[in-house]
Amino acid sequence: MSVDIKSWIEGKKAIEIKVKPNSKKTIAIEIKDDVLQLAISAPPEDGKANAEVERYLSKLSGRKATIKRGHTGKDKLVQFS
Repeated sequence: MSVDIKSWIEGKKAIEIKVKPNSKKTIAIEIKDDVLQLAISAPPEDGKANAEVERYLSKLSGRKATIKRGHTGKDKLVQFS
C-alpha cells in the first residue's frame, strides 16, 4: 500500500501511530484503522526512537511534531503545532 502521509496528516492536529523500532530505514508503512504504522531505524532506548519519530513526522508535515502519549510504548499520540 502506498501511503501519501503528507496529505493524510494535512489539517490534523494529532494522529495515532504505531512504531516498529530497529528497522532498516525510517518509513511510513501503511495507515490501518486510522493509525499510521511507522518503521523507525532508531533503537527503542534512551529516547532515540521517539526523537526519530518526531524528526521524521516534522519533516514530512512541515510542522513541529511532538509525542504527547506513549513515550515508553509502541502506540503513540503525536500532536502537530
